[in-house]
Amino acid sequence: WSDTCSVRRPFLLTPPPTSCFFSRPESYMSRTEKILVTFAFHSMWADLLGLLIFLPILPNHLNELGVNATLWTGLIFTLQFFAVPCGHLTWGWLCDRICPSRVLTIICAGNLISYGLSAVPLPSDVSLNIIILCRIANGFCNPRVPVYVFLYKFVAPEKIPSAVAIIGFSVSIALALG
Repeated sequence: WSDTCSVRRPFLLTPPPTSCFFSRPESYMSRTEKILVTFAFHSMWADLLGLLIFLPILPNHLNELGVNATLWTGLIFTLQFFAVPCGHLTWGWLCDRICPSRVLTIICAGNLISYGLSAVPLPSDVSLNIIILCRIANGFCNPRVPVYVFLYKFVAPEKIPSAVAIIGFSVSIALALG
């Protein structure tokens, strides 16, 4: 990975080099490509599943805090989804400078921390602030852009449609389970 990660190409401007390890004419995915696509699949799936588990719990938790659950749920998720494009821009820029697999690792750690802090029972005066900050952090740590950059850089061009279909399948599974 170190050789591939050190290659700096402008995002979506140039095709992968033909001498790249993954650029083979075979129609099957190699073992390494399957591992990389699986890593991308699980990154996207874990983020969506976490969101879909947290979504129905939040109004009940806000009612326990004694605030208007409808208003605060809408405000919290609006702030979370407002942070998503900011995260996309940041992570896309960072993917061009460091390896996308490292960016995905950072994002997975950010999601783990934000979901973990959301589950910690805190006093009611700080709990709402922590929930808001965790939801913004989770929106910022959305793995969608790095997953696609990851696939573009590490999977052979003729195999990208099937890899994107696998990622789309992960979204469907997470939505169905949620």
